[in-house]
Amino acid sequence: MLPIMDSVEIERKKIYFWYKNPKDVVLHRLNLDMKQYGDAFFMQFDCIDVVIGEDHGQRKFRMVMGLIF
Repeated sequence: MLPIMDSVEIERKKIYFWYKNPKDVVLHRLNLDMKQYGDAFFMQFDCIDVVIGEDHGQRKFRMVMGLIF
């Protein structure tokens, strides 16, 4: 899964960034877990929560997404 590259201009300064489609990331992770643990593992859970958080500082921005079973 390759990242999507893009850029934006803010105050005449070009800022480059990359990102991944959240839907693709979640499906990729679920597929990996399904291969490792199998169907029976997921039967014990009622839902899956998607948690999103971010941090920015020193002119950098980081975003994290996690799955809670």
